[in-house]
Amino acid sequence: MYYIRKLSNKANLLKIKAAQDIKLLDADILKQELGTTGNTLSFWKCDDLENTDDAIKAILLSTTGIATSQFFIINDEVVKKYGLLMDDTELGVTGYRGHENLHVNMVKLNYAKIGTILEMLKEVFQHPEYTPKLEKSKVKERILEVKKQGLLNEANMQEQLVKDVEKYCPISV
Repeated sequence: MYYIRKLSNKANLLKIKAAQDIKLLDADILKQELGTTGNTLSFWKCDDLENTDDAIKAILLSTTGIATSQFFIINDEVVKKYGLLMDDTELGVTGYRGHENLHVNMVKLNYAKIGTILEMLKEVFQHPEYTPKLEKSKVKERILEVKKQGLLNEANMQEQLVKDVEKYCPISV
């Protein structure tokens, strides 16, 4: 199993990757990329690296707008190596109808585990195949695919994202 998360600030990938000592990273990076809710971090899952499309579409349709997006991917081996726990019992909130079950939470996080996650990210970010980036034009294409399939659920989307989809992803007749 693979787990995907979108970075809030794509520049943070380079900062974490280049850090000589993760303990010296700016605190804002922690807030931006590893801000927890109920001691959990939200991810979206897929079975393999060749089939990330549905998880990425679910992520894109759970965000606040259409923009170039940087992701990172971790797998079960890495999760186990770092002693982290995943829980897939909470459905995700996404505008991609029928794909809410792709959501998974990294759970039981504490300060020490956040440091562990940063170490894990430093390792993962060394591998380009685990850090895909979608330019804004590709983000629009993915959302348009969902829209054409009739699977867009605006009720589960942020207000600004709904406006962006209307503006940037019209269906041509």
